[in-house]
Amino acid sequence: MQKSRLLMLCLCLLAFSSFAAEQVKYRMLLQVSEDSVDKLNLALNNAYNAQMAFGPENMEVEIVVFGAGVNTLKYYAPIPIAHKVKEAKYAGVRIVACEIAMRTHKLRPSDMLPEVRYVESGVAELVEKQTEGWSYVHSDNVQIHKPLHRLRFQKALRRGRQQGSPGRLPESIAARASPNCPTAVP
Repeated sequence: MQKSRLLMLCLCLLAFSSFAAEQVKYRMLLQVSEDSVDKLNLALNNAYNAQMAFGPENMEVEIVVFGAGVNTLKYYAPIPIAHKVKEAKYAGVRIVACEIAMRTHKLRPSDMLPEVRYVESGVAELVEKQTEGWSYVHSDNVQIHKPLHRLRFQKALRRGRQQGSPGRLPESIAARASPNCPTAVP
C-alpha cells in the first residue's frame, strides 16, 4: 500500500515538474497587403517587439505578405528594409509571400529577397494559421504618426493660447500629434 502511494506521489511530482518546466509558446501572425515600405517596417518592428517581450525562444512570428505588399520584398528593395528582413529571418521570423500576388504583379522568386519563403495563397495562409491557434495582428490598421517638430509644437501651443485655450493644442494639431507628444502643458 505504501509503495503504491509512494509511486503515485512520484508520478504526480514528475508530471507537475514537467508541466511547470514547459513554457508557453506564443505564435503571432502579421500581414502586409499594401505596397508600403512603412507598413512592412511596422510589421517587422511589431515582430521584434513581441520577441523582446516574450523572448525569441517563446515567440514564433510569421509575416504574410500578399496583394500589392509583395512589391516591398523585391530583391532591389531599399537597403534598410532588405537589411531588416535579413535580421528578422536570423531572429526566427518567417516572412512569406503570396505566389498568386506575385504572379499578378509579374514577379518571380528570383525577383524577391533571398530570405522570403512562399505560400500559394496569402489569405489561405492567414486562415490556416488562425485555425491552428495563431494570434492575428493586422498591422495595416495601425496609422504611422510622425512626431511634430518641437518648434511646430511650441508655435501651435502659442496659437492655442491666443485662441483662448491656455495650455492646450488646437484640436486640428492635437489630432496629428504623436502619442509621445504631450498635448497639454502643466
